[in-house]
Amino acid sequence: MMAPSVENVSREFQGRVLIGKLDVDANTTTTLIHEVRSIPTLVFYKDGAIVHRSSGYVTEESLREIITRLL
Repeated sequence: MMAPSVENVSREFQGRVLIGKLDVDANTTTTLIHEVRSIPTLVFYKDGAIVHRSSGYVTEESLREIITRLL
């Protein structure tokens, strides 16, 4: 559901942020380590530390705002 928004934002911020996706069914250990309890979950890292976490649907505009604030 969020994939198109994530793709759009990824293109917009290309070269400034690294955006990745994780298949929670295929990566259960990673999912547990990062405490993903609901889908979708967005985890934002800066210098290796979590700086923001969001669970549930996030609009494309909100995603842009979060990234801009964290940059």
